[in-house]
Amino acid sequence: MAKYHEHDSWDGETNAPSSNFTYDFELFRYLVWDCWEEVLSHDADGDVRSGSVEALATAFSDGCAVRVGVSGLCADLSESGLEHEVFVETGSCYYYLDQRVFIAGSHPVVRVSPGIPLRYESKGWDFGWLLLRTDGAVVYRRCDPYTLGFDDRESKCAIRWLVR
Repeated sequence: MAKYHEHDSWDGETNAPSSNFTYDFELFRYLVWDCWEEVLSHDADGDVRSGSVEALATAFSDGCAVRVGVSGLCADLSESGLEHEVFVETGSCYYYLDQRVFIAGSHPVVRVSPGIPLRYESKGWDFGWLLLRTDGAVVYRRCDPYTLGFDDRESKCAIRWLVR
């Protein structure tokens, strides 16, 4: 493929090969749909920075899709300390009225070691699903791409909740 240029590759002998490459498109455009509205932002302890849990719950009950921006989700993949935020859409959502806690399950997410430029490397990526709560609790249901084994990793993260 004349337009495909592989720069490096990793783990070709495993069931989790990856590579960094460029592809010379003749035309490349970004199309941005900026209709997402942030309705809640909280720190890793669930302390609200802006918006409200009630606004999030109301938007979801009105039929809005929910997306999250999770700060520091990939920090354990690198020692760079680079600040980052991972955005992923959610599927199932639940609102516990008595506790005033909103919980969402994410669509699948691929985590990559934070860096500029973003690059795949051996042991620098994985995939899984997130269970996110408005009290800052995050459970990452991680699949190790080398063994295909699952484990749950619990953390506390600042999260921005967006709807459309």
